[in-house]
Amino acid sequence: MQQASIPHPTSICRWKEGIWEHIDDVVSPEEAVLVRWQGGERMLWAWPHDLEPLCLGHVLLDCLTRETRLGAAPLPLRTGTVQALASQAGCQHAFFVHTTEEPAPRGYLPQGCMSAAAVVQRMDEFMGMAGACPHLWESTGCFHRAALFEPHTGAFLCLAEDIGRHNCLDRLAGWASMHAIDPAATMLFVSARITASLYAKARRAGWSAIISRSAITSTPVQLAQTENAQGGAVTLAAFCRPREQRVSIFADAGRIRA
Repeated sequence: MQQASIPHPTSICRWKEGIWEHIDDVVSPEEAVLVRWQGGERMLWAWPHDLEPLCLGHVLLDCLTRETRLGAAPLPLRTGTVQALASQAGCQHAFFVHTTEEPAPRGYLPQGCMSAAAVVQRMDEFMGMAGACPHLWESTGCFHRAALFEPHTGAFLCLAEDIGRHNCLDRLAGWASMHAIDPAATMLFVSARITASLYAKARRAGWSAIISRSAITSTPVQLAQTENAQGGAVTLAAFCRPREQRVSIFADAGRIRA
């Protein structure tokens, strides 16, 4: 596992309240990551920390199938391993992902209910979790995070942080595969908005309960409501704001109560 990369100090010229000043500011490291697998290769851009789960998750969710359309059924995630390669073509980070035909263990849909107050409390815990590099958001303002929450134990299993919100989901899916955990057995907490593309990736991985601190767009709502009308079990909650003590439920499968 790589050491957490520290935000880079940078000398800038800032205009604020009518005054120019020279100050030191910080920007997040973002570096190229070459990912190879049996069928090809792809270049990702990511925060250069703990890259193995990111590479595995990206291959599992985006490279092994062409079924990436909206509303596609969850994929049975495979197991896999990640091998670090020597720097190639000027790329410092290079990995080869090997996947098996053996699917990762399948769990269950998150069962039971949580009160709306408990959901808000979990969001507060999620946003307050200590990451690999403290104060990433506070110092750079550009990081997203996502986490796996296990309902029957009431514990967060894994936190992922990255510049790209899709990278966060790749990291969690890769980690879940490495640790034989079925995403369908967990709830997905995210700091980012739930858009059509994020929803599609989350559903491909198997998550059926997605809780966001941010906003949501119309397509995920329509897809989830349609799926539930056909006997599905998708929960979508957004605008989960601990400071305001509120959460908005856009689709529910009986998991969130008063």
